[in-house]
Amino acid sequence: MAPDSVNHLIGRVLTVIARLPYWVPSWLDRLALRAAQRLAREGRL
Repeated sequence: MAPDSVNHLIGRVLTVIARLPYWVPSWLDRLALRAAQRLAREGRL
């Protein structure tokens, strides 16, 4: 493997890790919201 491709790979991994704090909470919020809506629907029936 050429050093350039290794550096590129490391850069991509770091970019993904840097973005995790932004999209993971929104994904968890959406999941929790969907679960809460499902529970609310079942509770009303």
